[in-house]
Amino acid sequence: MKIFISGVAGFLGSHLADAFIRDGHHVVGCDSLIGGELDNVPAEVEFYQYDCCFRNSMLKITRGCDLVYHTAATAYEGLSVFSPHLITQNIVTGSVSLFSAAIENKVKRIIFCSSMARYGDQKTPFTFIDAGCGNGWVVRKVGSMPNCNIAIGVDGARAMIDNAKNVDPDGEYYFDDLLSWTPNQKVNIIHSMEVFYYFKDPQNLTDHIVGNWLKLGGKLVIGLDHYIGNPDSYSWSKDLNVHMSLLSELDWLDIFLKSGLSNCTSWKANASNDFPGTLVVSGELLA
Repeated sequence: MKIFISGVAGFLGSHLADAFIRDGHHVVGCDSLIGGELDNVPAEVEFYQYDCCFRNSMLKITRGCDLVYHTAATAYEGLSVFSPHLITQNIVTGSVSLFSAAIENKVKRIIFCSSMARYGDQKTPFTFIDAGCGNGWVVRKVGSMPNCNIAIGVDGARAMIDNAKNVDPDGEYYFDDLLSWTPNQKVNIIHSMEVFYYFKDPQNLTDHIVGNWLKLGGKLVIGLDHYIGNPDSYSWSKDLNVHMSLLSELDWLDIFLKSGLSNCTSWKANASNDFPGTLVVSGELLA
């Protein structure tokens, strides 16, 4: 039997693959490696580093399969605080894409494996950096999550870091230039709010962070209120007498793509009648 497994680099998917291979079946599998590890994939698996959200890819690799096991999902619970849109895309859009491809390919049976949250409080651990952390409130919030192993704050303003350490003396905070600082170990999630546009060359900053801070399979998520599309922000640089790079949504997506990130997406958060919303840009490091 030819069996397809999504999320084959994860815990459940890789063990399913082991069992089916032992029973003599041909296993095809995909994983975006957001949370899975390539080392988990048995050597006998016909493996593709594909994201389930891309239906054409799912059509290609489920063709001729007799059975589909859908185990792929975004397991980083901490990321949902900053990127609910991305979580919805990866879980809902990915499932619909795979299921519709399997139906078109006349797969005989589809087995959907529900969230591990059904089994209690087991949570995938993650590590986190807030770039331009200010007084550290995001670091404290994320660090209080039971599945957060490390939460780090970095800021180029001494007063902000001193304030963060006063509030949270046991926290991990660094006063340093974001363009030169590197963590002792790379992390799963990097968040930044209202910071990137202060740099004259945001591409240089993004390249440095992606290359030196972000773990393979990790995500970078930034929020911006100063962008082309929010006219109220256009005068901020002059009003405050500081440099601010005024870029469009497409400009920011291009910066993420040029830095080597994949599955880059953007959306507006908290939009209202008199506010176009905070521009959120997200991408993941797949290879």
